[in-house]
Amino acid sequence: MTKGMRFGSIVLAIALLLTMLCSIPAALADECEPGQHKFDKYEIVKQPTCTEDGSRKVYCSICGYYYGEEPIIHVGHQASEPVKTRTKEPTCLEPGEMTTTTLCIRCGVTMSTSTSSIPALGHDYGEWKETKAPTCTADGEETRICSRDASHKETRVKKSLGHDWGNWIVTKPATCTADGTETRTCARDASHQESRSIPKLGHDWGPYVVTTQPTCEKPGVETSTCKNDPSHTQTRSVPATGHDWGEWIVTTQPTCLAAGVETRTCKNDPSHTQTRNVPATGHDWGEWVITVKPECEKPGTRTRTCKHDPSHVETESIAPTNHPHTHWVVTIKPTYTSYGERQLICEECEKVIKIERLAKLMYTNNTLCAFGPRLRDVDSYITPYTTDVWYMFTPFDASVEGTQTFELVATNRYIAGTLTIDIRDGNITVDYKLNTRNMDVTYEFFTILNQIQDIHVYEPEQLSALNMKVGRAYNLAENFGDDTNLVLYFCSRINYTIDEHLKDLNYNSAAHQRLVRQMLDMMDK
Repeated sequence: MTKGMRFGSIVLAIALLLTMLCSIPAALADECEPGQHKFDKYEIVKQPTCTEDGSRKVYCSICGYYYGEEPIIHVGHQASEPVKTRTKEPTCLEPGEMTTTTLCIRCGVTMSTSTSSIPALGHDYGEWKETKAPTCTADGEETRICSRDASHKETRVKKSLGHDWGNWIVTKPATCTADGTETRTCARDASHQESRSIPKLGHDWGPYVVTTQPTCEKPGVETSTCKNDPSHTQTRSVPATGHDWGEWIVTTQPTCLAAGVETRTCKNDPSHTQTRNVPATGHDWGEWVITVKPECEKPGTRTRTCKHDPSHVETESIAPTNHPHTHWVVTIKPTYTSYGERQLICEECEKVIKIERLAKLMYTNNTLCAFGPRLRDVDSYITPYTTDVWYMFTPFDASVEGTQTFELVATNRYIAGTLTIDIRDGNITVDYKLNTRNMDVTYEFFTILNQIQDIHVYEPEQLSALNMKVGRAYNLAENFGDDTNLVLYFCSRINYTIDEHLKDLNYNSAAHQRLVRQMLDMMDK
């Protein structure tokens, strides 16, 4: 069943239902209470089409009450199967054309039309047939014809046959110095011939025979004759025999400074002689003899004599000894506060060669503390608290926002730099700066405590667990709670020498003692 037939059955069923509903007796109209109507009875006013809506009247199927008129929506076109029609047949070279049409099965209207190409058929060629025969040197030709259209032809070359050469025949013999010739002929066409050269034979030379004898200084000649043609000869040189020289004999004796002469004679011809120089013997010098002894800063002289000729004497200068034996003598011993001196003295002439300054003595494994009360002076403020250690500690007020600066004291007697306590946003950072480059911090130590009583040992190496890092921020509340009277214990190890940048500390000055009392008053008792 097609879609159109199914749609027609549905429409017919709706129409029958509407007819049945319309036949319900009107006497039932009084039986429905308000709100109990059943509006499922219809009366077709206008049937819908594929493109236009229809309409129908609606009644209550129980009492026949008329509700009103409502639309019936149109259902649209329903396409048929596509219909294909050839509108142009294809040929060998040109494509054809196919048209496809779709109709509505309800109303027959054309819904769509499209055109597509039919591929060209191509040629259907027959067998190749020779239309021009090939020769030895010229190509031939062959052709084939399309069975669909005799006007469609294809032509191709049929390759030339090439020559069918016979054997080579000598037409001119070769000689010693001239090439010969040989020729061959094509079996297909006698007018086609080809020639090539026969290489010349070359000479077949016999052995060489000496025809002119050589001498000591002049070469001789030897000749060879060709076996193929005796008129052809060639010659070559026979090397001169050369001299057969005797032994060299000295004819003029050499001296220390002048060359001599020696001569030799050829055994083949005594008129031939050769001479050559005999090198001078050169001096055979004796040992050097010091004639003037050198001193520390004064040169000496030495002489030597040739053993071959005592009249030949050579003299040269001897460099000064340049103070060969010296020793250092300390003339001023260095102290911690002053430089020393030493002199380099020649043991030969007792001259002072060099003077050097000796460095000041170095304080080693000393302390660098932040200024404040000394531990041994605290017992009058804190009881009981007794110690002989003079190391300093620094009470400070952690509630003061900003930077607090204190002097750094080396060995309890020199001001060596400054220490800063920076308090910002609830964090504390400790840092320091030295006044001199002649100070080496070998162990850096500081810690912050709630009270000095928390320290029971004083050497920094023994307090390594309490060591804090300079330049690092620490949170006050996390480390010290709400206590703001804190104690800084900065006690680093140093090696140093005294220079102009270190200032003496007057610990008992009024200013320093006033600062000490302020710090002690700040402490937790």
